[in-house]
Amino acid sequence: MRASDGSAFEIADVIPDSPASKVGLKVGERILKVDETEASAFSVATLRERLEKEPGTKIDLEVQGDDGVHEVVLVLEDLL
Repeated sequence: MRASDGSAFEIADVIPDSPASKVGLKVGERILKVDETEASAFSVATLRERLEKEPGTKIDLEVQGDDGVHEVVLVLEDLL
């Protein structure tokens, strides 16, 4: 994940069989909101912290891709 234009974060990588891949997130899509909070309110570090919570935590994302803006619900997992 990397900062895009200051208002969103661009997805730089999606790990196979990860929560992101399971909800269909794709490299290049832009995260616009996290749990109803504008992405611009986060630094890369604080967004990363938000996405590294306990397994089972649900996080609502608003994402912009080639097919428009859509919402997904990530359910965090322990990837190790």
